[in-house]
Amino acid sequence: MCDNHCSNFIMETKFLILKLTSTKKFPKSTTTQVSNDETFRLMENNIRAIRKRRGLTQEQVAELTGGTKGQISKLENGGLQLGMNWMEKLARALDVEPFELIASKSPIVRVPLIGWVSAGQLAMTHEVDINDLADCPQIECHGVDERRCIALEVKGDSMNLVAAEGSTIIVDVSQKDMSDGKYYVVATNGGEATFKRFRASPNRLEPVSTNPVHEIIFPQTELRVIGRVIRVMQDL
Repeated sequence: MCDNHCSNFIMETKFLILKLTSTKKFPKSTTTQVSNDETFRLMENNIRAIRKRRGLTQEQVAELTGGTKGQISKLENGGLQLGMNWMEKLARALDVEPFELIASKSPIVRVPLIGWVSAGQLAMTHEVDINDLADCPQIECHGVDERRCIALEVKGDSMNLVAAEGSTIIVDVSQKDMSDGKYYVVATNGGEATFKRFRASPNRLEPVSTNPVHEIIFPQTELRVIGRVIRVMQDL
């Protein structure tokens, strides 16, 4: 069984994330002067942010792409058109998909991967010391509030039509009011947890799987809602 750290961890996660993470703002568009004195709106992209996360200099990216430092600088600033040829070269150099280079309406944020959750019957969650949350691996994603979210790896195939085993789910721990048809991570007071679709009248937790062995769970003990699953991330 989990010790007090494990059982208290889930209840305190929301407050810990608020303390340990900060909101990142997406850089705004600016204007610059070109040689013919015409000003133009810069094309926003994620090249600089991704390059810095990879720990690379402009010179290193230039060498990897066969370009020059000046070209990389202009690409980052929007002074050089980011065509398909450059997108493919930069994607290989930065080890990302080409679409990740294009600006998103939301910033790239990092969410702590705190362990795993069962996509089967209620199972013991991976124990994590709440004091180590800041040292957890980080998952990069768009469009979520990192102050309220955690990431969990899925184990089991009872939800494989939604999230395959080995995929990662993003859980918003601020959303604890359960709505029919939504997906949640719930836990018992003993620290056991599962990821399922909630159905009301009567309250039950449904698998969404190709495996017929999995059955609907009708909770026999009080369950606590960890949060609502708002995203599934997996490699193809």
